[in-house]
Amino acid sequence: MSAYGSGFNFEGGDAGGGGDGGGGFASGSQNSPNNRPRKSYDEQTLIPVTVRMVLNSQPAISGDGSFQLSDGRELHQVKLIGAVRSADPQSTAATYQIEDGTGIIEVKEFINEDVPSMIAAREEAAQEHVYVCIIGQVKDYDNKKSIIGNSVRKIESMNQLTHHMLEVAYSAEKYKKADQIVGAPQGGFGAPAGVGFGGGPVGKNAMGGMGMAAPAAGGANELQQTVLQFVREHGESSDEGVNIAQVIAGTTAGGRFSEQEVRDIVEHLATEGEIYSTIDENTFKVAE
Repeated sequence: MSAYGSGFNFEGGDAGGGGDGGGGFASGSQNSPNNRPRKSYDEQTLIPVTVRMVLNSQPAISGDGSFQLSDGRELHQVKLIGAVRSADPQSTAATYQIEDGTGIIEVKEFINEDVPSMIAAREEAAQEHVYVCIIGQVKDYDNKKSIIGNSVRKIESMNQLTHHMLEVAYSAEKYKKADQIVGAPQGGFGAPAGVGFGGGPVGKNAMGGMGMAAPAAGGANELQQTVLQFVREHGESSDEGVNIAQVIAGTTAGGRFSEQEVRDIVEHLATEGEIYSTIDENTFKVAE
């Protein structure tokens, strides 16, 4: 990891991600068809970061308890790849010390013992010197920053680490260039700076224009698994992933589920970190 510490000097302002206005899509002030207020695009955008960037972040000026980089990007959802230096797996949660060459930070992931896949993923990740991909939220307890991980998964290849560092740099540069455009309305230029390098996972929760209803029991749970499996199978064959129109077409055939139900499930999966957006806020891959 020390090679990355010297070769990539990513400071707190070196990465952005996420548009302020969602690239011209519906803003957070509008309501979904089920009268639930939509989240702003910023609150759903995943930002690739290094440990140092997280540690150097400051409380956001919005005062909502989130943090922001020195360039003003708010850290609602972050993606980090690093090595496990220590792990303390417990029955309901696992605590990790993660290092990426720029610093060390604590990551805590809560575990649902009733979900075998989560148990298996924890067993793979909770090993020293294993490299993991973390998707979660930055928190501060007693003036000590940490990350609450929605997902902590062992990476499959060291190429993912290199790709992540490129994402960090690319995201920063894209935001800087967009910010320099004279007369550009804030957040009004296409996909936000969180869009990943080469279609990487940078906007897993980017669903700004959809109303969300958390899955209930019965058919909704079945639909959730159906949608997740569809995105997994069809997203693997493309760097960009699968568009929501394809998901709707593939899961509503037969009339068992409606388009709105599929959209609600997609947004729920994005919010929970199960899927992430790639080239735009309507194209997704599974966060694995």
